[in-house]
Amino acid sequence: MVWSQNIPVLIIDASGGKFEKVFRVCLGCMKQQAISVLLQAYFELQRTAFKLYEESDTFFERGDLLEAGIIQGIADKIYEEAENLDIFITEMES
Repeated sequence: MVWSQNIPVLIIDASGGKFEKVFRVCLGCMKQQAISVLLQAYFELQRTAFKLYEESDTFFERGDLLEAGIIQGIADKIYEEAENLDIFITEMES
């Protein structure tokens, strides 16, 4: 059995607390249906990040710099999570 490298995942608990957990999974052990679900989540995260980037630009153009910065920061985090998910999916498909 071949195991993945450590995969960091940001977890938000019910009380809103955030922490990072590291997972290792068996490469090639995931069912194709599970990979498809993860791909859908990846594309949703990408769409959400790009929508937030567009909104951030709109706030910036209006001179609302605080709001633009906050929205861009959240978009950056969502985009980063999407990229981590993409790496994970690529490892699972190999």
